[in-house]
Amino acid sequence: MWLNLKIKIMKKLLLFLSVLILALSSCTKKEIVQNDGDGLVSVNMDLSSGISISKTTRATSDFVPNIPTSYTAYFVAAEKTDVYNKGDIIKTIPVSLGDNKIQLPDIKYNIYISNYVPSMPANESDIKVMLQSTPESSSVIYLTKEDDGVIFHDTKTITETLINNYAAVCILANDFVTGAKYNNGNMAYQKSNDWYYMYLKAANTNTTVWLKNIPYNTGSYQLSEAIEANYIYQYTLSDNTDCKFVIKVKPFEGTINKIVNVGS
Repeated sequence: MWLNLKIKIMKKLLLFLSVLILALSSCTKKEIVQNDGDGLVSVNMDLSSGISISKTTRATSDFVPNIPTSYTAYFVAAEKTDVYNKGDIIKTIPVSLGDNKIQLPDIKYNIYISNYVPSMPANESDIKVMLQSTPESSSVIYLTKEDDGVIFHDTKTITETLINNYAAVCILANDFVTGAKYNNGNMAYQKSNDWYYMYLKAANTNTTVWLKNIPYNTGSYQLSEAIEANYIYQYTLSDNTDCKFVIKVKPFEGTINKIVNVGS
């Protein structure tokens, strides 16, 4: 009788162990950590574009850049743990300007943020290459940010200010101008209200402006001016030989207005 009882107990124990082993073998360590609620931290990310735009008071409205509001954030393991390898992409999530609530495993991270996502990166190296390869000219501002070695259990609120590597080059759509193109790649300027505009990472405007209503200088004008990132450059083309330029602050870091003489 005792022998039969022991045999029944052993069979139940073996059955329990086999079920437990089967259940554990069907899960990875990552799934266990993420699903059981242990080792997670809730984080508040306050995301800012870093670009402020001033109100306009002139008769011709200043160019107002269209600041993207939606971005993609990549959280990459900055250390090796029992669960993750250094360089693993732990989470890829959409974020927006302002407050974002995020739940993550409580480890050290390298964080990458951008609205430039030509394809989904497979690893940290892909993310770095992608952020370094934003277009030289664009009708869209691509903002980026990299923040290394972030530990959330030290602080559960993090503020990230995106970086603008573009200058906004704007040409007044007056009686002398019909359009413009950026010569490196022949990308056409877009039109927004009173302005033809283009966002450039270059150090020079390097732009062809198509002209009209100037009998002694028809065709085009080569606009070649030095530019810096995070400034708006507003050019007014004129046939007035007495034209001057004025500097005005502030959307981006500042706005530079110039009247460019295209007459003979």
